Amino acid sequence: MVYNLRAFKQHHSKMTATKNHPQHANDDTEKGKLALEESDNVSGHDGETMHTSSAVRRSVLKVDLCILPFIMLCFCFLQFDRTNISNALTDTLRTDINVGNDNINLAQTLFTVGFIITEIPFNIISKRIGPERFLPITMVLWGIVTWSQIFVKNASGLYAARFFVGALEGGYIPGFALYISRYYTNRELGLRFALFWASNSIAGALAGPLAIGLLSLRGRGGLAGWQWLFLVGK
Repeated sequence: MVYNLRAFKQHHSKMTATKNHPQHANDDTEKGKLALEESDNVSGHDGETMHTSSAVRRSVLKVDLCILPFIMLCFCFLQFDRTNISNALTDTLRTDINVGNDNINLAQTLFTVGFIITEIPFNIISKRIGPERFLPITMVLWGIVTWSQIFVKNASGLYAARFFVGALEGGYIPGFALYISRYYTNRELGLRFALFWASNSIAGALAGPLAIGLLSLRGRGGLAGWQWLFLVGK
């Protein structure tokens, strides 16, 4: 039901507008039919089901409480990945893998390049196969690559790790933007996108205290503090 929620609400609003403006009745009716036809392609959708306004409100509330917070949490993890390298430099990363500022800057440049290269292709793939299928795959791969940074031994390893982390994160923002748009009308999307981007700032505020705690684990389990940061702080 949730996936056809947006189509129904658009249809409902168009029907209401039709009553107020009879001259647009034919156009609005056709648009409403197209909106509902889109929902007919959703697995499990019953075209005979009638939705009341209260049921629609409850469905939107359910999405707000169960799905949107998880998406915001994932965006926080994305921001943690972006800032972890800076926090790791406050530990012994430079000496442990023998890198300098030039190496760090190049690694961060490769991160950005990877992000830019994959953003459009991943968005196309996400739209074709569905973000609900594509995003979990990229998130698992992104997590694996992030964890693999604990095994970095030199500058070359750092370059490769940061490039692939950036590349696998490239489809996240447009993918989840597409995913969110499946549940809300255009009028409702403004507030939800604002909350989505606000989570980025929240993550920035939490990254520092989180890094302090993880870096203090240095020596435990035979891992340096920056290794704990990449292992847990993803």
